[in-house]
Formats: sequence, C-alpha cells, structure tokens
Amino acid sequence: MDNINNNPIDVEIYPGDSIQNTINSVNSGGTVIVYPGLYKENLVVDKPLKVISSNEGESAYAVIQAADPEKDVFHITADNVTISGFNITGSQGKSGIYCSGSDGNITGNKLSHNNYGVCLNDSNRNILEKNEVNNNSLGIYLKNYDNNQLRNNDILGVGIFVESENNATGIYLEPTFRRCTQKCHLLSQYGNKLKT
Repeated sequence: MDNINNNPIDVEIYPGDSIQNTINSVNSGGTVIVYPGLYKENLVVDKPLKVISSNEGESAYAVIQAADPEKDVFHITADNVTISGFNITGSQGKSGIYCSGSDGNITGNKLSHNNYGVCLNDSNRNILEKNEVNNNSLGIYLKNYDNNQLRNNDILGVGIFVESENNATGIYLEPTFRRCTQKCHLLSQYGNKLKT
C-alpha cells in the first residue's frame, strides 16, 4: 500500500495487492490502475473513480474473479464511475457489474460466467461500449433506467433484458452489435427505440 497517497490522481495495483483497499483509500475522482493478473475480490465502488486495466485493449487482462460467487464482482453505487479493460467472472448468483449509479462508463470488458453480465438498476446516462458479454445466464439487464447507451458490444447468448416499473424512456442501441444470438426482451416500456 506504499503506492497510495492522499492525491486523487493515479494509484497502481499489482497482483497480491487488494483492489478494494485501494478503492477505499483513494480520493474521489482518482484512478485505480490494475496490472494483469488474477484478483479474487468482490469490489464495492461507492465514490466517483476510474478503475481501469493497465493495458486496455490488449490480450493480457487483469482478471477479477468473485471471491464470493453469491455477490456482484463490481457493485457500483456512486455516479461517475468508469470500469474498463477487465475480464470479470464468477458471480453465479449476481452480476459481473451491478450499477445503481449514473453517468458511468463500462468499456472494453470481458464479462463471462456470471448470472448477469451487467445489471443497471435505477441507473441513468451510462455508456456500455465495446464489451464482450458471453456465457452468462443473461447478458445485459436494464431495470428502471433512463438514457443509457449501448454501443459496439459483442453479446453471445441471451442478450438484453429491459424492464421498467416507472415508464422510463431512453434506451439507445446502436446498430453495431456484432453478435446477439438471442432476442432483446422489452417489458413495460414506453418510447424505446431499437435501431437495426
């Protein structure tokens, strides 16, 4: 933990370090940079942060595997959170990424072997882009949301499930899904558009 200071700038994490301890210690607005390796943790992000892989877009991923398979791998409750460049796996009872915050960015992740790949619940104005979502019970689940954007995601299996109890509007799906092997389900929706 010698690499943590009171600065909201960048903190680097290496295998053997605790990502959660670093998230807890970094000031709001900081960036947690995670180097490739296996990290067995369930992470709670409760303040605006960027949690990113040191080598986004490269073949060697930092793997975040659920330490407790009955909990979310990432559980986000804050606004303005970025999760980018990880292989996220192992949440059999919950989500790879669960988000109830807004104005976030979930980009360039591989989400597999979770109950839900991504679950946005009461979560608005997020961008999900260039994620690979496969081998989950359900790829992306949107519930009680407004104005989220899904762009260039590669989804294999049951793709997108959309549910709203409050007649929220504003799911935007760009026509650039490379694969979506099963259909999108829209329940209790008003004013949504699906472009193909």
